[in-house]
Amino acid sequence: DNAPGVLAAMDDYGVLYRRFGTRKNGAVAANAADLRTQINNWLTSIKSDRLHLVAHSKGGLDAQMIQALDPPFKILSLSTFSTPLLGSAVADV
Repeated sequence: DNAPGVLAAMDDYGVLYRRFGTRKNGAVAANAADLRTQINNWLTSIKSDRLHLVAHSKGGLDAQMIQALDPPFKILSLSTFSTPLLGSAVADV
């Protein structure tokens, strides 16, 4: 949940950002719908319609699904960290 080095660097560069969260073990489609709403509300409040997404772990899967939900905003890029893009052996257990 913490990324102090990344957040400090973004602060130093004056990057406008917001951290979003959703259910850790929720279904990807449900989490994506929740995140889509959260992101859209934030972008509307700052009068923007585009963003770069950075996601960690399962959040990367959730973030990918947002695009499939035809969001009313443009995702300019998606960066994921420790996302199980090829699946997880533990999930099969």
